Amino acid sequence: MEATLGAGAFKVEGDDDGTEWKLELARGDERLKVKAEADGTGLATTKTDRDDLDDDDRGALSSTQISLSEAIARVVEQTGGVLDGAELEEDDDAAFWEVTVLLGDDDEDYRVDLATGEVSRDD
Repeated sequence: MEATLGAGAFKVEGDDDGTEWKLELARGDERLKVKAEADGTGLATTKTDRDDLDDDDRGALSSTQISLSEAIARVVEQTGGVLDGAELEEDDDAAFWEVTVLLGDDDEDYRVDLATGEVSRDD
């Protein structure tokens, strides 16, 4: 989706059965909200909305060294979990990627540092 739209993802959320995904991507000062369906070969866009990217997200994304895709790959590799969702988050003025994976019947949240890619459990 990132390559197709020429934008960087900063939020991805799947439905319960993994057939539909909602993504938010940044392209310049624009926020793209994309709904896509999995068809076995990849994702096919079913709907795209556009609005302005807010200043907080723009600022955090401009300093990011680790993409959302890379953050997801690191968490999935380290945990063996299945992606449930991921997004740019901020806590105490520090931005990070929050990646949620399914491990058995449990959801577990992880933080990925935007600069270093370090993965830690988000309690």
